[in-house]
Amino acid sequence: LGNDPKKGAKAVGSLQHLLDDDADAVRVAAARALYRAGHTDQALPVLTAAVTAPEGTAQLWAITALDEMDERARPAVETIRQVAKKPAGPLGNYSKNVANAALGLLGK
Repeated sequence: LGNDPKKGAKAVGSLQHLLDDDADAVRVAAARALYRAGHTDQALPVLTAAVTAPEGTAQLWAITALDEMDERARPAVETIRQVAKKPAGPLGNYSKNVANAALGLLGK
């Protein structure tokens, strides 16, 4: 659903429900699909919170989604900057590299 905004738009209700899931990865996937379906206001807080998630993969997915959002991710700049400054995490430097790319796109 996150790769097809039209399908995501049809599933908005279900996706909104998944924003409260216990699993970071599920919340991030739902938030990404919502932003791609035009619901950035609902997606941004979930993605921003997931950037600090202990699960490395969910953190990487969240940062990647924020990077895709370009200017719409501007409210998350400080959180992204925190990741860019941290030592390598469970996935090595991937999260840091994507965070730095996002900050570069945002001119920060």
